Amino acid sequence: MMLKNPIVKVAVKYGAIGGLLAIILLIVLYAVGQNPLLSTKKIPFGIILIPLLVFFSIKEFRDYFNNSELRFWQGLVIGFVNYLIIALISAAFIWVFLTYYDQEILKELINFNVLNFEQNKTGFIETFDQATYNKVLADIRKTTVHHIALDDFVRKMLIGFISTFIISIFLRK
Repeated sequence: MMLKNPIVKVAVKYGAIGGLLAIILLIVLYAVGQNPLLSTKKIPFGIILIPLLVFFSIKEFRDYFNNSELRFWQGLVIGFVNYLIIALISAAFIWVFLTYYDQEILKELINFNVLNFEQNKTGFIETFDQATYNKVLADIRKTTVHHIALDDFVRKMLIGFISTFIISIFLRK
């Protein structure tokens, strides 16, 4: 079985922990009356959570399964599996939550984004043009559950990629 491989075993463990923490954060924010889609943009939990989990997973593999040695590729693989699992769990939960539980928070997010975009209308039109402004505004209004889940997935993957690269360099011996 693949989970006997220490690289995969450690990465899956930390990825599952990270995915669970992402779900807990969204539920807690929702339970206290916050829109988790807006709050997680203000409090970039992924920027803290993902690098920490990547760091500890790579460090655990290096220190406990690989005689205190780490090859760069090992760090990259551990980090990739780790942040991929976090991103998949988080995005899947967001999709299920918004599709089957509460679509109002998506409408709140769209209204918030429209308001922010309209507040910057003059500067945007000066930089681009009215037609581009109208298209972007229409696209914001057409935001779907799929867009939100994909955005969450891509952001977590990007954070994971950057942090894994840096941490793998830092921890290799």
